[in-house]
Amino acid sequence: MNEKKVRGRVAVFFIIEMVFMAAGNPSNLNYRFKVYAVDRCPRNRTEFEIASKRLNCTAGFRYLCTPNRDLTSLIEFCTDRPTSIFTAGNCVRLEGTGDLNPYDCLDFEIGCPDKIYTDEEIYKYPSCLEIDTISKCFVSDKKCQPRVTSTKETPTLDTKQNEDTGNESSMVVVLVAIISVILFLAVAAVTGMYIHRKKTHAFQVILKVNTLVMDNDSTTIARVRATVDPNIKKKCDSNHTRKGFTSKLIELSNIHKVLKNVKVRGHIERCFMYCVKQKQENPIQLDEDLQKLFHTCMENTRNVGNGVEVLRLIIDPRIYHIGKPLSSQPLRCALEDLFKTFGKKAEELAALGSTQINENFNNMLASKAPKRM
Repeated sequence: MNEKKVRGRVAVFFIIEMVFMAAGNPSNLNYRFKVYAVDRCPRNRTEFEIASKRLNCTAGFRYLCTPNRDLTSLIEFCTDRPTSIFTAGNCVRLEGTGDLNPYDCLDFEIGCPDKIYTDEEIYKYPSCLEIDTISKCFVSDKKCQPRVTSTKETPTLDTKQNEDTGNESSMVVVLVAIISVILFLAVAAVTGMYIHRKKTHAFQVILKVNTLVMDNDSTTIARVRATVDPNIKKKCDSNHTRKGFTSKLIELSNIHKVLKNVKVRGHIERCFMYCVKQKQENPIQLDEDLQKLFHTCMENTRNVGNGVEVLRLIIDPRIYHIGKPLSSQPLRCALEDLFKTFGKKAEELAALGSTQINENFNNMLASKAPKRM
């Protein structure tokens, strides 16, 4: 599986888990350990031990129950801190990432600790465990302003009702967040699939090759047709074709000394390539012109049949040996065989390409926008 997809899914699962944790208990988002909201904390040693067994803290942890940092809820938890000692005049609350800090209670009307105590003895001071979750303060605090009611029971009912309303509002917010995340992921997935398919389709269209330009080696094209596409066509490279023709002339020069003359060889080569380039996509006419070209090398062009007007343009007898056409009979036979050999390849020669970047680019432009006379 793609590494990016794995990371994306892990991130999604992490977000969803965090959302559900927030739905279950919002306090868990900031503390390093799990905390659980309760209606009341233990008020004596017996209740403290029962609650400790119920929560079943693991080794290295111990049970405590205190107000949270915002004084919006009483929470019980398993702390990893050692037993803490607090001085008189201080209650406690769980702050930071999960540390008990003192809370000045000298303004309490009643119940402020009057001597040193440990955090596990907080149950001895009920005023430190009674909070107004609406006003976010300790009930015994003189500055705490509870809602005015006609009876003592009504504040409790109002508090409970507001807590329920708050919980319902929190659940609505969480559900909206979850639905928004799911919709966002769905839209992102659909968009990603669409873009991926579009890119894949474009990639396939761009890379669809039906013709290759290569040298005259048949091994490579045979391997390509066997492994890629049996219908791939091959175009001979014009430079390799020219070099192949020149190499044949050089071989003949070992027997026919006149071909050692670079001017003679070069002129025959230019005439050959001129015919080939002028008759692209017309193999039949190319074969005929190659035979006519052979005659122009060996005799006067006026003796050549139809098409002499075209060939006369490329003839300059001054290039030949001492300014005359070639006349050796053995050379005539050798050149005739050479031109016949290349004439048999007229199908290939009539569809030349180029492996040179500039030439190939120019050929593509010329095929799309040919010159107009």
